Amino acid sequence: MRIITRYIFKELASYMMMGLLVFTFVLFMNQILHFTDLVINKGLPFGTVFKMMLVISPSFLLVTIPMAFLVSTVMTLSRMSADSENVALRAVGVSFYRQLAPVVMLSILCYLASNFLVFYALPWSEDQFNELRFRLANSGAATTSIKERVFNDDFDGLVLLVNEKPAQEEVMKGILIYDSRTQENPQTIVAEEGVLVSNTESLKVSLRLRNGSIHQATEAQGKYQVIRFTTYEVNLDTRSLMGDTGKLERAGKNHSLYVIREKLKRYKKDNPRYNNLLVEYYKKFSLPAACLIIGFVGAPLGIRNRRSGKSGGLALSLAIIIFYYVMLSLGEGLGDGGFIPPLIAMWFPNLVLAAIGFYLTRKVQTDSPFRFAETIAERMEVLLAALRTKFFPQGLEPEKGGQT
Repeated sequence: MRIITRYIFKELASYMMMGLLVFTFVLFMNQILHFTDLVINKGLPFGTVFKMMLVISPSFLLVTIPMAFLVSTVMTLSRMSADSENVALRAVGVSFYRQLAPVVMLSILCYLASNFLVFYALPWSEDQFNELRFRLANSGAATTSIKERVFNDDFDGLVLLVNEKPAQEEVMKGILIYDSRTQENPQTIVAEEGVLVSNTESLKVSLRLRNGSIHQATEAQGKYQVIRFTTYEVNLDTRSLMGDTGKLERAGKNHSLYVIREKLKRYKKDNPRYNNLLVEYYKKFSLPAACLIIGFVGAPLGIRNRRSGKSGGLALSLAIIIFYYVMLSLGEGLGDGGFIPPLIAMWFPNLVLAAIGFYLTRKVQTDSPFRFAETIAERMEVLLAALRTKFFPQGLEPEKGGQT
C-alpha cells in the first residue's frame, strides 16, 4: 500500500511542480518588459530587480498553488484512468478512497504553504515592496523618468512638465504641474525650480518646489484663486515606477490580520471601507482552505475522464479554475457592495466546491455514472484546439511521409 501511495504521490508532485512553474511564469510575463526597462533604461542593478521579483512572487504563488494542485490531480488521475491503472487497483481491493490518500497529503501541504503565504509572506512582501519602491525612487529612477519639455504622467494623478533639467544637477527649472488627484478641485502649480527629496522614516518621496504659485478654479463658486508660495512640497506616488506591481498595495491585500483588525476599528459597519476590509479578512482564510477541497473535485473528474487523457485533464482543470475564480470574484464584489455578508461571500465558492467534490467522490466510489465531466472536457478541448489553430497553425500540420 505504501508503494502505491508513493507512486501516486510522486506523479502528483511532478505535475504539481510543472504546473507551478508554468502558471507562475505566465503571471510574471506581464512584468518582464517592465523589469527589463528598469535594468536597461533606468540603470537599476539586476540584483535589485531580482529582489523585486521575489517580493511580488508570494501574491502570484497564492493563486498558482491551487491551480497547479488541481491540474496535477486531474492529469494524474486522468492518465491512470486512461491506462486502466485505477481499474487494476480496484481489482486488487484498493478502493477509490485509498487512492485519494496521496491527494489528501498533497492538499494538506498546499494548504500549509498557502497559509504561510497569507499570514507571513504577504505582509513581508508589502513591507519589502514599500522599501524597494523608496529605494527605486531615491536611486534616481524617478528623476530619470522625467524628461525635458515632455509631459510626464508616470506619477498617479499628476502631469509634470520640466523646461530645463541639467544632467549633472538635481535642481529642475521651469516646472509646470497639473494635479488632478482631487477631482473636485484640480489645480495647476507653476514654480521656478524644484528638487526631489526623500524621507527615510516615512519612505516617501516628494517634489520640493520654490518660488511659484498654485492656480485653482472653483466651478461651484465661479472663482479663480491664486496662491503664491516660497516653498511647497508635492507628494509623489512612486508606485507607477514599479509598473503593475503597485496592485500589491491595494488596501488590506497584504496586511497582517492584526493590521486589518486595527483598521476595522476605525470604520463603522455602514462604511463601504468596512466591508472591503472584512472581505479581505475572510479571504485570508478561504483561499488556503480551497486547497483542501479542490482535489476532491479534480480526482473523480480525472478518474472518469478515460477517453481524453492528459489533454482532457488539462481542459477539465481550466474549466474548474475558471468556475472557481468567477464565483470568488462574484462573491468578492457582492461582499464589497454589502449585498451579502462578507463571511458568506468568501466561503460560498468553497462550500460549492465541497458539495460538488462530495457528490463526485461518492459517484466514483459507488461506480455510478455521470456524464457532464466528459461534456465539459469535450467543450474545453474544442476551445483549446481552436486556440492552437489560431495561434500555432504551422505546428498543427502533420508531417508528410511516404508509406511503407
